[in-house]
Amino acid sequence: MLGLGAHLHLVALVVREYQPAIDFFVKVLHFELVEDVPSLTNDGRPKRWVVVRPAGAATGILLARADGDRQREVVGHQFAGRVGFFLRVGDFDASHARMLAAGVEFVSPPRAEAYGQVAVFLDLEGNRWDLLGPRQDLRPGLNDSASGSGERSIALALSFLGRVWGPTHDLDAIDELMTEDYRITSGGTVIAGRAAFKQWVRQFQALYGDARTEPLEAFANPAGDRVVVRWANTGTNNGIFGLSPDGRPVGFTGIAVWRVAGDRLAECWVERAAFEAYRNLTTNP
Repeated sequence: MLGLGAHLHLVALVVREYQPAIDFFVKVLHFELVEDVPSLTNDGRPKRWVVVRPAGAATGILLARADGDRQREVVGHQFAGRVGFFLRVGDFDASHARMLAAGVEFVSPPRAEAYGQVAVFLDLEGNRWDLLGPRQDLRPGLNDSASGSGERSIALALSFLGRVWGPTHDLDAIDELMTEDYRITSGGTVIAGRAAFKQWVRQFQALYGDARTEPLEAFANPAGDRVVVRWANTGTNNGIFGLSPDGRPVGFTGIAVWRVAGDRLAECWVERAAFEAYRNLTTNP
């Protein structure tokens, strides 16, 4: 019989390569990278021992790179099409919206079950996961502002950040997500009109290479016509702030407040902590 201290420490997930799997779990799902150390196979060949896990969790996932044809055949099919992992979160709506914005593929819409909220998503290899949240009737009152219209508005704002300020820099998403008369006030400057805003983003991204935005927190009012997102941005200096382009890393934080009209973003007020980035670039040559 197992002792009282027994617990499930690790489960193995077979992946094609280490780094894409690490990026998915750490950058997209916000897991912790617990271990990434050199190791050896049973016959002495080099490999890596890579473990990720949700923050504060006891059980981790060993990311095992497929070794040989037999293991490569099971990548993405480790559970024969069934849900193999169950990820429980405290704020289901915010987690679902954030994952959508990061490009995670959901194969079923959220639904309510006796055990809570659930939606099925795919990891980078195609394995099925359940995203699980508390029952709606047990959710804290503070989450009420992210239900119904508020939840849709949060998803709209996070979709904009993920598509326009994510890896793909999909500027055509602006035509889909913004009203034609969209306005943004940034640093005291007003950019009026969707076409003008699209050009402003294009010019800004030319000076701020590989720009990526990570949402840190998002919430909306019950009516869903106001949504707020606190975010962190990273990129490289291609001439931002009028400085000489040198490719150095740049980063700053900010907060954006959107007015939502129907199913589109209509107006934005954004405050960026640009001084922190400028100071780092000018005091740390």
